[in-house]
Amino acid sequence: MKQALKLIALLFFTTSLNAQEDLPASESKAVVTEVQEMMTAFNDGNSELLIKKTHPVIHNLVGGQENFEKTTAQGVKQIMEMGIKIGELKVEQPSQFYKAGDEIVCFVPMSSVMTIKDQKIASTSFMIAAKGETGEWKYLDGTFVNTNPDQLWAFFPELPKDIKLPEVKIEPLP
Repeated sequence: MKQALKLIALLFFTTSLNAQEDLPASESKAVVTEVQEMMTAFNDGNSELLIKKTHPVIHNLVGGQENFEKTTAQGVKQIMEMGIKIGELKVEQPSQFYKAGDEIVCFVPMSSVMTIKDQKIASTSFMIAAKGETGEWKYLDGTFVNTNPDQLWAFFPELPKDIKLPEVKIEPLP
């Protein structure tokens, strides 16, 4: 009996250490759909959906949830006033899911053309999607990883260090 318990414990432990997770295709599709919905909300000035879908790890960076909600609503309003829109959006399915403590994390590559007044900007970037105890996917814009990669592991310390991140590239179009 003790042998069996040790074997079960060993299997559980080694399985929980497996950094890469296989999730059903329905999870990948759900993530893509939610990212598309968030980008539509951005274009429509719907800060409520953006607030609801943003990963709570960001709250501490801006002084708590209440301040995050207020700042996001103000920021979306300013973006609308400036006439910034996301167009030609292409969201790809995440190819890998990773275990990061109590969360499953994946990277959702996307490309778009953003219009700011008369200027068009091509963007290749990604969203970070994480699903924890609530069972809901929550998101962060992955663009910051390009300039501050250590922040990703500050948010998700148990995320494997050897993962390959999607490309981030932003360039003005003629």
